Amino acid sequence: MTKRAFSLIELAVVLVVIGILTVAITKGSSLIYSARTSSAKSFTASSKIHEIDGLVAWYDNVLPDNFDSADKVDNEPVAYWQDVSSQYNISEGSNRLTRTQSSEVVYRTSGIGNLPSLQFTSSGNFTLASLAAGNSNLSSVFVVLSPTFSFGGSTMTFLDSFDTSDNALSMSATKFSIESGSSQSANQNFTVGEEYVLGVNLKGGGSEIFVNDVDSVASVASMAINGFSGLTLGTDRGGADNFTGLISEVIIFDRILTESERRYVMSYLSKKYKIRVEGSSI
Repeated sequence: MTKRAFSLIELAVVLVVIGILTVAITKGSSLIYSARTSSAKSFTASSKIHEIDGLVAWYDNVLPDNFDSADKVDNEPVAYWQDVSSQYNISEGSNRLTRTQSSEVVYRTSGIGNLPSLQFTSSGNFTLASLAAGNSNLSSVFVVLSPTFSFGGSTMTFLDSFDTSDNALSMSATKFSIESGSSQSANQNFTVGEEYVLGVNLKGGGSEIFVNDVDSVASVASMAINGFSGLTLGTDRGGADNFTGLISEVIIFDRILTESERRYVMSYLSKKYKIRVEGSSI
C-alpha cells in the first residue's frame, strides 16, 4: 500500500482546526472562571455578615470595591485592600489596608477555592494605622488562608496590631500562637498547601481557636489582650515573622460572637471557598 504524505493544504486545515479548538478551550475556561466569581459575588453580597452586630472590618476578595480595578491582574502587585464592612467605609476609603512602599503583595486570580487571593511572600504586608471603630480587647476574628512555604521550625504571623502594643496571630507546623504582651500557644497542626478557615476568639479569660471546625476548640491560657489598634496583615507589626502563602478573606468583630453567629460565619466561608468545615450549617 502506498503511503501518502499530508499536503500543504491538509496541514493548513489541521493547524486551523487546532487554533479554533485552542481559542474555544481558552474562552471556555474564561467563562467558567467568570461564572465562578460571579456566583461568589452574589453569595457574598447576599450573606448576613453585615447584619451581625460588632462588625468592624471585612476584607473580601470578590466584591467590586475591594481592590483597585487596575490591580486585578494575575501576579501583579496590589496597592490596597478596602474594608467593605459598610458603604461609608467604601466611599470614604476608611479602614483601607495599604501596601508599605518596600513590600510587595500580589494578586492571584485563582487562589483558594479557585477564587482570587492575595499572595504574601518575604516581607510583603499591608498596614492600617487605626481602625475607625477604635480598639477593643475583645474580638472574634475569621481568616481564610493557605500557607505555601515550609514552616521548618519557624513561626509565621499573618495578623497583628499596628503600633507598639502587639496582638499577633501566628502559626507554625504544630502550634497556633497568640502574642499580646505575653505569648501563649495551643497545639494545632498546619500543613503546607492546605486551605484553612480560622476562627479566633480573643479574650483575656482564655482565647479560643477554631480550625476548619465550628465546635472543636483549642484554648490558650488566660492572658491580657491588647486588642487591634490598627492592623498589620502578612507579618508582625515590626515586619518580621512573615507569612508566606495566600490570604483570601479577613473578618473582624469587636466582641465575642455567640456560637450560632460563629457557626454562620465559618459556614459562609466554608461554602464560599469549598473548604470542609466540620459543623458548618449553610
